[in-house]
Amino acid sequence: MNFKIGNKQLSAGELFRLIWRGWFVGATVTFIPIFFVIDLVARPGFSLSQYLLLLALLPIMNAINGAIFGGQIILGLFLVPPRKAKKAE
Repeated sequence: MNFKIGNKQLSAGELFRLIWRGWFVGATVTFIPIFFVIDLVARPGFSLSQYLLLLALLPIMNAINGAIFGGQIILGLFLVPPRKAKKAE
């Protein structure tokens, strides 16, 4: 199954990788500082070892979440393919 995006044809695997990479990078860059600030504010006894554990696990959680998210999009596009645009006359 190929999807036309702009002037380029993408396979389902290429589209999945594009979605996954965007989700992984965006979520990781967003959530690391947010979790750091929440950890500082919520717990006065801030432990560096706890933050380092979170820092190690967050990319793994984001990778799994991105795979689920990308897979759901590809499944949805496979079950209900996008319609072809009608040519304007």
